[in-house]
Amino acid sequence: PSTESRPEPATRQQRHTPPAVYTNVPVHAPTNMMATSQNEGAESGGWHESLPIRDKRSSPADRESLVLAEVERLMAEYTRGIDPSLPSKSKGKTYYVVWKGRKCGIFTSWPQCMAQTSEFSGARFKGTRTFQEAEGKLRDELIKEVSRSHPRSIAETSDVPRALASSPALSHRDTPDRDRPAIIRSHPHPTPALETAAVDGPTDDEGGRPETAGAEGQERQPLHIPGDPPLCPEQQNAIDLAMQGHNLFITGSGGCGKSVLVRALHSTLAAYYQDTNKAVHLLAPTGQASINIGGRTTYNYAGWTPEDAKKPLDGRGSVIKKARGQYIFKRYWNTAVLIIDEISMVENQFFERLSRVMRAIRGNASPFGGVQIIVVGDFCQLPPVKPFKHCLHCGREMKKLNDQWTCPEGHGHAFQAGDRWSFKAPEWKRCNFKCVRLTKIHRQSDKAFIEVLQKCRLGQHLDDADANLLLAHHAEAENGTELKSTREQVDQRNLEEFVKIPGHIHEYKAADACTFARGETRQPLDRLHEHRYPRELQLKVDTPVILLANVDLDSGLCNGRQGVVVGFVPSDTIQEPRPPSLQNYEDDYDGYRAATERHKRIVDYLKSAWSNKDMFPKVRFANGEKKVIGPDCAVIGYGDQSPYSYLSRTQIPLTQGWAMTIHKSQSLSLDRVVVDLSRMFEHGQAYVALSRARSLSGLKVVGADASRLRRIFQVDDAVRAFMRSTETSDMEDQPADAGAARSRSVE
Repeated sequence: PSTESRPEPATRQQRHTPPAVYTNVPVHAPTNMMATSQNEGAESGGWHESLPIRDKRSSPADRESLVLAEVERLMAEYTRGIDPSLPSKSKGKTYYVVWKGRKCGIFTSWPQCMAQTSEFSGARFKGTRTFQEAEGKLRDELIKEVSRSHPRSIAETSDVPRALASSPALSHRDTPDRDRPAIIRSHPHPTPALETAAVDGPTDDEGGRPETAGAEGQERQPLHIPGDPPLCPEQQNAIDLAMQGHNLFITGSGGCGKSVLVRALHSTLAAYYQDTNKAVHLLAPTGQASINIGGRTTYNYAGWTPEDAKKPLDGRGSVIKKARGQYIFKRYWNTAVLIIDEISMVENQFFERLSRVMRAIRGNASPFGGVQIIVVGDFCQLPPVKPFKHCLHCGREMKKLNDQWTCPEGHGHAFQAGDRWSFKAPEWKRCNFKCVRLTKIHRQSDKAFIEVLQKCRLGQHLDDADANLLLAHHAEAENGTELKSTREQVDQRNLEEFVKIPGHIHEYKAADACTFARGETRQPLDRLHEHRYPRELQLKVDTPVILLANVDLDSGLCNGRQGVVVGFVPSDTIQEPRPPSLQNYEDDYDGYRAATERHKRIVDYLKSAWSNKDMFPKVRFANGEKKVIGPDCAVIGYGDQSPYSYLSRTQIPLTQGWAMTIHKSQSLSLDRVVVDLSRMFEHGQAYVALSRARSLSGLKVVGADASRLRRIFQVDDAVRAFMRSTETSDMEDQPADAGAARSRSVE
């Protein structure tokens, strides 16, 4: 053998670039798959213009021969310089076929493939183990594209020319459909004359039923959200680290592009796993936050309802037992990557419990059962809501005394307020996160405004110039959304505006009910005083509203979605929801009882509405969807052990929307916003509210003077210490665990 030096494998496998300069197909071409050298077709407007298939008198056979000739010409171009004898990898792919991307052809490494497809709208590609498979896939796609561009050469009843379809040279697959992507089917739309009640809740979906199944039983992937800007270098660095298999903690100020990066991470990783049975799940702790990134809630992924927090971690009637049901088990088992956005709102105990349950189900002692975990968020923003309600181990209600929470059964230790954050969970340390800090601000462009916001975020002193910038600038925020800290403030503001709208008032009263399991006699309806569904709801045409339930996730109609009432329809246009199925609640009879209770209350409400000929609101939402909103029922279990009693409220899941709470606004970017700082009560609230504004001119601050402004921007001591630790260690020197970086491969 030769003794001369050989290039490294990565260098040896670089794709050879032909000497001709290539450009993308013009916009009038059917796809961007084909590129043309400047000396062959650019002057005539595209690669297909050079083909002499203009004579309408040409026979089909002649035209098919020309298509075949063009395919072979392109095949020679796209495979030039590719080594067909690279050894197959035991894991992963050897070749990557790109038929829609910046450049098309066959590539020999994943980074080369991603360079052509990452953040490219509608990119299409596939990995193969052998050159023959790659060549066959590329030829198949070329045939489709060339044929579509010349429909006169195609028989009316065929998608592919007969000569091409029967050509031995084109048959590289034993099963023609094997390489085609699975068709993801959505639930059929309801009959136009009928609408369904708000049923995307604990009846089945929240209890573990998969959302929309695909042709091969795959779970529905999060909705694609187009129109994101290109990634900046620090965002691309995060993508690269994720592709290397690292567990990541991605953080940065409001407006630094975290949500854009989250969507890019999901699309990149999902594309990598597209030809496997593995899934990449995109999660957020609230319905509004999940829809902003095109994902699902953490509770929905886990297959839990809030009532599941009352269950023990393991044993009879536990969350681990529930997770062994068919749908949740399959979801956990097939998960390759979890991406959790708004991590600041994920509580210590939730983070710990989900990791432990996944470890048990997957039979892997690593954090989250060996799944790659990527968490994104800013701990200077909103904290978890109502932490430490139930014991991680036994599910009993925690007792609070002297600012400490303890389990009445003595499990664990006493928790303090600073322990509520997910970074305080033991499983967090075991994840061995690599920290990625985003510093470039994309939401705002005013340098002075950005600097003041950063001071607010970190709880730094605001001087007179800073205060004047926020309080005394010229604001153009008329008709802007008002952000307030409490629901009571929001309700008062909405009432003031509601009385100004002319027209007939439609009023909806909630139906509250108790179902006793142990012979109780006192009805604890006072517990519903703070319920998110209003006891009385008044609506008119042109009333802005906010949706309070996940009505139709496939259409983006989730908790927090904004809209306007455009009319009212008879209640008999609303269909009854489907009753829950016991088989979806294996070993979880309490969950089945709660779902049955919910179904019964919705049906009762509908029957009452039908008999009274009530009218239900039709809403046009901000995403363009129109839907008649029927009743929903929120069921609350109470009691320390099964069987639980149930308290419920059934109501139209809407509220008036001139104003919204700061919690609901997280992740949103608003052109015009009025921020009321008069009643801030949580660390991070004021900063989150101010940073929603796209510009200083679109922001108006009320409810605070310079003195108050300096007092309300504070950072939790535990967060400050955590941020300091990440800056000094960059989270790389922690003991390695099973969550450490690993080479990217498909099991």
